[in-house]
Amino acid sequence: MQRIEILLGKIGELAKNGDKNTEIEVDLMMDYTRVLYADLLQLKNSLAFRSSVPTATSAPVKTAPEIQQQEKHTLHLPKTPAALPSSPKFAKDIRGRIGINDKLLIINELFENDKDIYEEVLNEINSFENFDDAIQWLKNTVATKYGWRTDNETVELFYGILNAFFSTW
Repeated sequence: MQRIEILLGKIGELAKNGDKNTEIEVDLMMDYTRVLYADLLQLKNSLAFRSSVPTATSAPVKTAPEIQQQEKHTLHLPKTPAALPSSPKFAKDIRGRIGINDKLLIINELFENDKDIYEEVLNEINSFENFDDAIQWLKNTVATKYGWRTDNETVELFYGILNAFFSTW
């Protein structure tokens, strides 16, 4: 919810400028809107899940300690509304899924501002056949080297992009 408030504030600031905004500022507003949409969709899905009533055929309800224990070993992947690439050129290239703002954020926060390492990692990700193999490789090599934490929003964003990428083909 905190990120939603921040994004709404940023969109509001840009909206106040009206016709004084530059093209880059409008692009930023569009990117903020996409991220806001993804966050709201995730919130909606979590609320819909919470409000469902278990039936006699559903799985047993877990207690709070069981849920907390499970969450320690589960990746929380945000659902991103990334559109399918229109060009076949990007069909098997993760780059077609990463917007410019996300790219800059990921390079800065996850790869210590090293674009070459970022590009090498994306090339390696493109060679994997499925999400699980890509995540396993990332965890064993890149994430440990750069100290990624699974509770970091940028790590969650990157894993969410990977999930969306592998789920489309």
